[in-house]
Amino acid sequence: MEKIDKTVLRLHEEKNYDELEKFLSSLSLDDISLLIDRRVLRGNGDPAALIRALFLASPSKFGEGIARRIHVYKHVVGLLRQDAMSTSLASETDGFSANSLAELAEMFLEIIRNIGNIVSSEKCQWLELFPKLLSSISRQDKVLYNNNDMPGAEYKSHVLNRLCSARWDAELVIQLTTMFRDIDMSSEELRFVIEKLVRMFGDLELQKLPAVVYQLLLLSTKGHKRCTLEGIINFFNEQDKKVSSQHRSSEAIEVEEEGNTVEQLRQVEGTVSLYIIFTIKQDQELGREYIKYLKANQQSPSRILSPFNVALALSVGQIHRFEDQLFDFLKGCIIKSYKDCERCSDSEWLQGLVSQDCDVTPGIVQAITNSSYGWDHVTHGLVHVGFLLMDTYGPKAAFGKTTISPAYFITPGGRACKLGAVVLLETFKLHKIVREDILEQILNRLVTKATSPAHHYLDLLAAIVRCGPQQLLEWSQKVREVFDYLSLLPATTSCRFLTAVQPLMKLSMPLKDALMIVLRKGMFSSHLEARKMAVNGYLQVLKNFKVLGTIPGSQQSQSSSSGSWFSQIQADVHSRPNPKANEALCLEIIASLRKCFKQQAEIRTLLYEGIPVVVSSNAELCGPALELLLTHLRAYYVSGDDVLPPVSLELCVATQGDVVTCNEPLGHLLASIVQILEKVAEKTSSGGEDDEGEQTDLEALQLDCEAVLKSLSSRMVNAELEDFELDKSADFSTNNTVGLKNHIFASLVLGIYEVSMEFTFVRGKYSRESCEMVLQLYECYSRLAEVLREKGTAGRKGGDAEKKGRPAAAVKPLATPTSLLTLRCVATMLNGLFCDVNPARAAGLAVLRGNADFVRHLVSVSLQKGQHLSTTLQVNTKPSKEDNTFQSCCKIAKSLLTHYTDSGGTASQRPRQPESERQRRAVLLMCVEGCSAMITLITTFYKDRVTEFLNHIAGDSSAGDVSKDVHVYAQIKRFQRLMAAVLATDEDSNRMKEVVYIVNVISQLATELEATEQHYVQLHKWVQQVCQERQLEDLAVLKPLLALLFRMTGRLTSGVVLALELAQDIHVQLKDIDQAIDVRDGSHFAFVTPRTAATVLAALLLRVDRMLEDAEWVVTVARGNVAPSAGARDADVDAAGATQREGREKHVSLQLGNLVNCLCELVQAAVPGSAGQDALIRTVARMYAALTNFTKYYIMLYKQHAGHLCPRYEKLVRLSGTNLTKNVYPMINYIQTVRLESIQQKAAKPEKAGKKKGGVGEAGGAAKSVVLKESHTIPNLIYAIEQYERYLIQLSKKSKVNLMEHMKASTARDFRIDASAVQAALEDQSDDDDENDDDNDDDANNVNVAVEQQDVMEGEEQVQEPPAKRPCPEKSQPEPPSKKASKLSKRKK
Repeated sequence: MEKIDKTVLRLHEEKNYDELEKFLSSLSLDDISLLIDRRVLRGNGDPAALIRALFLASPSKFGEGIARRIHVYKHVVGLLRQDAMSTSLASETDGFSANSLAELAEMFLEIIRNIGNIVSSEKCQWLELFPKLLSSISRQDKVLYNNNDMPGAEYKSHVLNRLCSARWDAELVIQLTTMFRDIDMSSEELRFVIEKLVRMFGDLELQKLPAVVYQLLLLSTKGHKRCTLEGIINFFNEQDKKVSSQHRSSEAIEVEEEGNTVEQLRQVEGTVSLYIIFTIKQDQELGREYIKYLKANQQSPSRILSPFNVALALSVGQIHRFEDQLFDFLKGCIIKSYKDCERCSDSEWLQGLVSQDCDVTPGIVQAITNSSYGWDHVTHGLVHVGFLLMDTYGPKAAFGKTTISPAYFITPGGRACKLGAVVLLETFKLHKIVREDILEQILNRLVTKATSPAHHYLDLLAAIVRCGPQQLLEWSQKVREVFDYLSLLPATTSCRFLTAVQPLMKLSMPLKDALMIVLRKGMFSSHLEARKMAVNGYLQVLKNFKVLGTIPGSQQSQSSSSGSWFSQIQADVHSRPNPKANEALCLEIIASLRKCFKQQAEIRTLLYEGIPVVVSSNAELCGPALELLLTHLRAYYVSGDDVLPPVSLELCVATQGDVVTCNEPLGHLLASIVQILEKVAEKTSSGGEDDEGEQTDLEALQLDCEAVLKSLSSRMVNAELEDFELDKSADFSTNNTVGLKNHIFASLVLGIYEVSMEFTFVRGKYSRESCEMVLQLYECYSRLAEVLREKGTAGRKGGDAEKKGRPAAAVKPLATPTSLLTLRCVATMLNGLFCDVNPARAAGLAVLRGNADFVRHLVSVSLQKGQHLSTTLQVNTKPSKEDNTFQSCCKIAKSLLTHYTDSGGTASQRPRQPESERQRRAVLLMCVEGCSAMITLITTFYKDRVTEFLNHIAGDSSAGDVSKDVHVYAQIKRFQRLMAAVLATDEDSNRMKEVVYIVNVISQLATELEATEQHYVQLHKWVQQVCQERQLEDLAVLKPLLALLFRMTGRLTSGVVLALELAQDIHVQLKDIDQAIDVRDGSHFAFVTPRTAATVLAALLLRVDRMLEDAEWVVTVARGNVAPSAGARDADVDAAGATQREGREKHVSLQLGNLVNCLCELVQAAVPGSAGQDALIRTVARMYAALTNFTKYYIMLYKQHAGHLCPRYEKLVRLSGTNLTKNVYPMINYIQTVRLESIQQKAAKPEKAGKKKGGVGEAGGAAKSVVLKESHTIPNLIYAIEQYERYLIQLSKKSKVNLMEHMKASTARDFRIDASAVQAALEDQSDDDDENDDDNDDDANNVNVAVEQQDVMEGEEQVQEPPAKRPCPEKSQPEPPSKKASKLSKRKK
């Protein structure tokens, strides 16, 4: 064999291929195989030269040479599969014949199909030969296959098809993906290969997926980038769904046992994301295709915002070229998903048509969780999108208001803002690398956006501080920098900021020292906001730094004279709280707060309102706080039991020239002392471990304060108005110095009376003597309030003439102060008056109950407190016994409801004087109004505690196992009975006001019921029954009741039946536009009367607009789902999608058909008033726009060959043509006739109009405005009709169905001007100008308006019976006739 080998190489070197061919012919194919094996396997020389010689000596023109070439090629391929050797066969491929190439291709296909059974696939260099082989095949003219000749390119496609249809070994996928990159393929071939590779993802191990994906991305550079991306994204979305479903089931344990599959999946997803980003950086066309893919699927936010896709989008967004596009898309997709959720939650019809997974919050939160698996490329994108959502959809300042209701965060924008906060908070917890960036951006926004509401940023900052204050100490310097800007921020912002960072104050001594320095500077600042900030800051520190043990009295007295304790306090981050340090700090702050007594009244009011809150949290400060306020009170208090008045009001007022200001809010000072005394009493009654000496000091201080207040109250009862120089003859007008000073005095005295009432009532504990004294104080309060009300009204009326001459600084009136009675006191009083049945308290409470004026005043104060809470209350959903606000609201609601229930139904049973009965009904009206306000307050601010609230007002202390719906429905039944009792009486405007608030309560409670529960169905049935049987003429009752009916019906059914019945009733009550037609009376709802028909029509049109909007939205979603997908198609998925699409089309057709019937009734009704007519025209135009949109949807289906016409749609088209369109034109003629008659009637009385200011000119101007308005609404309607017909014609051509069969052809409404009518009008106008030159302009206006109306009517008459339809519906609308007539008249002149 060695001799043969040398002979072959010698002849090859001599290039004597003829002799070499003869020599090889003498050898068998087995000898040639042994010759090759000797070189390759045994390493005896370079095999490349031998193989080259064998090919050159085997010409492809003869059979023996062809056979020898094929044998050598196959044998070498077999050796390549076993050993790593350089391929030298690629250059020899072109030397094969077409049939030989086909035979070799079959060999490769057989190897690929059976490679798993033949040999290991680790050595796959032989695959490098396949691309060259296919390239040679594609250049052949003919290839014999199955005894048939076919072109080489076609045979190559056939080979690729067979290759992709075969089953691949999972170990071979990576090599095959690499091999496909070297094959020249057509677009269809490439798509087929990519779809095959995507399908193979499921057969691969997770660790091998990134390599395959990367090779697939490189392959996509040839085309079908979107198909590649969609396949990758869909695969990982399915994996995420499987993992989440397994974790929710019992199979989660098995998943963890199988090698921690979830962690591997997250790591693979992160690696794949990095590969995609790297590829996009190299090929930006791939990035553009990714954005196109996102936009094409934006109608399915839940699919687009899956965890993997969110992470991928955030990563790609870090590329500058795609940053704005991707983040704007994410922002828009998130807000769209929340709007879709809100839309679906209010409509049962939509819930049955659209999938319920429109909420994207879980997907985004899961993406944040997944980023903890080393996805560092996602973190910066999370920070960006979080702040983008908060900046864009955060609350905005409106009319200078920066307080935001919690109801805002239920809206789509509020939910998006809340999601942004969640993203930032979770990212802050998981990723240390972005913590500094997040904190810095929050603080920057607080400083730079001082004029905008910053509550959402402050809430986020507070949450970050709570989750890990130690983590923020590293960046405490940034917080210290914000301290320097606190004086420039609004008081509410600075106060909430200090509240948020309080946990840091307890851990960082330098940070606390820096804050104390800033607060000190603020107290001496010349700016009022800075001083407010300082007071709020001091109060926050006092509230949060708890003192353990009562502060000795000696130390309290020395607190003002002692030196600063701030420099002496030291704290360690890891040490326990130091009570002594907190005690010294609090005493120092209390000493600093004495400076507030030299500030303006606003600063003092802040202190007086904040001290009781501090004491409620830090009870050990009762003594110092009480001593501080009592010492200050003695400066205004006049001692002596016989001295009147008991206070010096002159010291409370400052006068500088003509400017009078109140320096001391004495009522607030007394109210603060009374509230602290209540806290001291609670502390004393509960007992404690305080020293006996310390407790004695506090009790002595308490007795001293009570003695001062008792003396003050008794002397206030004995004092007359003259003692305060406030008798009826005094001047209370606010346009002079004396009147303004008296007004301030009166406000101070009223506050003292109220505080004295609260002190007397609380201290007396329902005793008869205390209650009598309370009434005496109230009578004094009432007399002064009546004088102030009368004189203030007279002063305002008489002072208008003097406004211009009085000084600017003295004319500003003092705002009416709110009641100083605390919410807790008001709740206790109302509970005693209306609910208390304790015999021990009966004597005292009977005294209070006997005074109707006092009861009415107390109920009105509860209303005032409720309104104040709605603007200042912050959300607190944690059940706590110390939450006095919630408990007080429960007491007030229960008391008011009990009084209304017990007294509301007995109005006709007790004979009363008319005046007494009116007062009684007024109190009951305020009771139900207050109850409605409290329920609204609870359902808004304490939504998670609604059940607790309902249990309280029901008198049930334990909720038990009863569901929330049972409690809610029980209270709804209670209000239903109250409403039925009111409606059973004669209809009275005052009683109807009560019904308004009762309906509001039922509406609020109905939102707490689940629409799927039977209770909701029963409530809806009751509301519908009331509307059907009760003839309600009061519009104030009708509007909320109708809104409740629409809302509840929409949550249970589609609502079209209700709309159709209301439309029929409106048609009956308003009569037909054709007076000769007698409409059949088939009334469904009794409240639809000639008086209420216009109001019901307006509400119905709004509801129809909403239903049309929902129908258009469903069509838009369907269009997005029908959009061609670039990914792999599945026959089962396509069939399911087609079935779902046909179901949607059927439901939309039914909905629109019912709405067509509804509008058909309305367009035939004689609608009065231009407002109702214009609203009806706009709704009908919107109906045609919805029909046009639906028609365009079917046109798109035919263009993409994705569907066909639904039979229901054909019926809808027929219905719109036979019922609606034919009645629209008579409606237009009727409206124009009515308006023309109205104009002519006004123009027919020029003498009467001339007596008024403006004369005929005003009538002509009003008529012209009507015509101008009509020139917009009616042409818009006609344009909508013509557009609908235009697209019907296009759809008829594509579907081969005559959809215009039942459509009445209409001509173009060009509003042509009758030349003869214009000429006659101009001649009349010329005659009028000669007779009366003074009224030229007014007459011309009237004539022009009449001409315009006449021309419009003539144009309508031409359209009513058109000879034929104009061929070009796209022609633009000509100018309205009013403008043409005006121009023509001007040219004639």
